Amino acid sequence: MENGCGTAVDCDDGNDDIYPGATELCDDVDNQCPGDADYGSVDEGCTPMALILSGCFDMGDAFNEGDSDELPVHNVCITSGFYMDVHEVTNAEYAACVSAGGCTAPDDSSSYTRTSYYGDPAYDDFPVIYVSWSRANDYCAWDGKRLPTEAEWEGRPFRAAISLGRHNLDNF
Repeated sequence: MENGCGTAVDCDDGNDDIYPGATELCDDVDNQCPGDADYGSVDEGCTPMALILSGCFDMGDAFNEGDSDELPVHNVCITSGFYMDVHEVTNAEYAACVSAGGCTAPDDSSSYTRTSYYGDPAYDDFPVIYVSWSRANDYCAWDGKRLPTEAEWEGRPFRAAISLGRHNLDNF
């Protein structure tokens, strides 16, 4: 790959994301070149993720308390494992996406109990709120990730809680 001036800038011609000065992507590949800071490290600075294993579960309103679109309860199988962030996206992480032009700011900068929330440094490490599915999807794309499917979201993280009883869902 060349930078348009006839100078090679890609130290791995098989991967356009690996070039001198490249930032690390969360892709299990070292995206830097020899001589770059952190060369030899893989995915440093990436958000911790948990592997959610494949498996089958009963999806739907098992407690008959939901809406009609949650019925009937049916068996769903997630056929391959996937990774999910361990923590919610923080205000600071989302603001970085907004600053980079990859995201749109939340609709409201307040919270239910605070008049100043998003954009207030005191709450940088708190979860971002008032972000639509579309905006969350934009954030995931900017961060090199994706949102889980409905079945992935409902199945794996909550499967153990459902087997323990409805009241335990609050712990997940």
